[in-house]
Amino acid sequence: MDKPQDELGGIWDAYRRRLIDGFLKKVKQASRAPYFVLVVDRESLRHLSTAMTMKEISQNGVSLIEIIDKPREPLPGVNAAFVLTPTPESVNMLVSENPRQYAAFHLFFTSSLADREFSKLKQKPAFMKKVKSLWELNIDFFAMENNCFSLGLPAGGIPNLWGSSAHYFEEEVDTVVKRLTSACRLLARPEAWKVRYPVASKPAEQVAKRLVRGLSAKISGGESSDETAEYKSATLLVVDRMCDPWSPLVHDFSFQAMANDVLELDQSRLGGSRYYGAGKKANDENANAILEDEQFAVWKKYRHKHVADVSSQLNEDLQSFVNSNAAAKVHIKGKEPGQELDLKDLSSAIQALPEYGETLSRHSAMVNALNDCLELFKTGSLDGIARVEQDLVTGRTALGERCRSKKVLSSIVDLLMAKEVGTEDKVRLTTLALAIARSEKFMYYSGGRPSLLSGASFKSRFDLNECFDLARISSPEKTAPARGLAMILEKIKNAGTDYKYSLESSDYKGIKKGVRHLPKRQVEASYDVSRYQPHVYSLTADLVEGYLLPTIFPELQVSDTANGGGKTLFMIFFVGGVTHSEMRTVSLLSEKCKGENAKIVTGGSTILTPSAFLESLAGVADASIRSRVLRPPAPLQFDSAKESDQKVGLETDQKVDLERG
Repeated sequence: MDKPQDELGGIWDAYRRRLIDGFLKKVKQASRAPYFVLVVDRESLRHLSTAMTMKEISQNGVSLIEIIDKPREPLPGVNAAFVLTPTPESVNMLVSENPRQYAAFHLFFTSSLADREFSKLKQKPAFMKKVKSLWELNIDFFAMENNCFSLGLPAGGIPNLWGSSAHYFEEEVDTVVKRLTSACRLLARPEAWKVRYPVASKPAEQVAKRLVRGLSAKISGGESSDETAEYKSATLLVVDRMCDPWSPLVHDFSFQAMANDVLELDQSRLGGSRYYGAGKKANDENANAILEDEQFAVWKKYRHKHVADVSSQLNEDLQSFVNSNAAAKVHIKGKEPGQELDLKDLSSAIQALPEYGETLSRHSAMVNALNDCLELFKTGSLDGIARVEQDLVTGRTALGERCRSKKVLSSIVDLLMAKEVGTEDKVRLTTLALAIARSEKFMYYSGGRPSLLSGASFKSRFDLNECFDLARISSPEKTAPARGLAMILEKIKNAGTDYKYSLESSDYKGIKKGVRHLPKRQVEASYDVSRYQPHVYSLTADLVEGYLLPTIFPELQVSDTANGGGKTLFMIFFVGGVTHSEMRTVSLLSEKCKGENAKIVTGGSTILTPSAFLESLAGVADASIRSRVLRPPAPLQFDSAKESDQKVGLETDQKVDLERG
């Protein structure tokens, strides 16, 4: 699945290329055997499944996939490749391996192996004699799509970043830097990077400075980078989630964002998120109906489009897929080429051509998800809620008139008292209103406020406790998100002059003047409920067009070697997590850069859904919630038991099961 020569690669492409060229091909070359066994731990399995299916892995020489902590049958005549996270637990299991278990061991770690862990290996000479290669892949993050990646940190680390413990803050920043370094090195060599951050943000500043020190150490230490890194010039802007706490709370009605917001997606299985339909669970018929899949062209085409637009086009694409497939036409008797097909025809095509069943099942998953999103919009009071949200964050009505605080507050009260509005939606709306009312001036450092309601009138009229009283919400767990956000905003307010800068500074006035001369930024809104453009739009455009002043966004150079020429990369990273709406926005901007030999990528500590953001805020206010939301994710499951019966043919008389269940 190579990209065209004239197309700039993204982070998913690079991640996938690292797995194929930097891992699978290396093992086959080193082992000089047509097949080998793959042994993984739970976390490394998540990394592998980000960009490759188990079927693809098997097609590249893997005859059997094993979990390191499960009993395994000895295969002394077969080479084994271990892909492990360099944790003490995984290394301890590795050194306890019987050297006679496999013919040879090829070791790959998802990130750098600490000296103390490497010393454990050296203390096992019998085992090390069987080790034929050892590599560090530097893939300890997750490439979600070509324009977006995640570090996979629970709750985005927000309770650690904004809690009361300095120790947890330091640990979180160090973890972010370690994984972000891997993402940076995958796309460009260390010396290619420039790193910028807002002086207003302590988390962003700490991450940026430590990242530059880490990348500089790679250069001074003589450590070589991936020679296939595509970009010769790269700029990273590090910001923190609190530069924009409202975008994670606003309803976004683009397909992927809405599906992750209002539907129950199954993310426990390999290969990507699945959707089975409202109230349904996995079964044999749709267990493989993967919804979010970077290799499915139809999903990529529609994931960032408004659900109303997708609704009118998706069924047409499904019809076109069947009609245009020459083989399918042959198997549908009695129908002329191009003749419209009914459900019975489609069923016959699937039965006659099982190789197309997977594609059609994914179409079906998308249709199910889309229909349920539209149904929830109609029945879940989302239209009324979204209109109030849009007024809040834009400061303008759908007709373009300036909103009045009193009227907007009245609309909020009506929703809080409405019986048809659920408690979760009331908590979310209240938290959003709080974010608008108590946000600090420094949070608008990219030029212009997100709402005219953040002035004195709205601030003075908004009362958090009154909102909860009107909504009849008294449970500490339900009020915790707003209380957590209030604690963060108060901490920001009291941070002192070293943390903030004056909105009225001459530098900031210079930015505002410059922005007026830029081409029109705002994307025309086709729907009243989708007027708001996330903060990252202006921030990214300023970065790409050179309007971020160094006094407000200092620039740190990793190397004195001048960068220039060749392909250019811009990366925006959110400490604390990035949202689906921001993924969509950056993808749109990156499309606009086509022809400029530049690409834009965004990433975050995690991918934040609205519910995940609320939980992370709750973890700041409540210690018991904090311990829950910061737990590592549950291990991924293999595919269905039905698929575990599949065999992989080998180039010898021996056959080995490909374990997938």
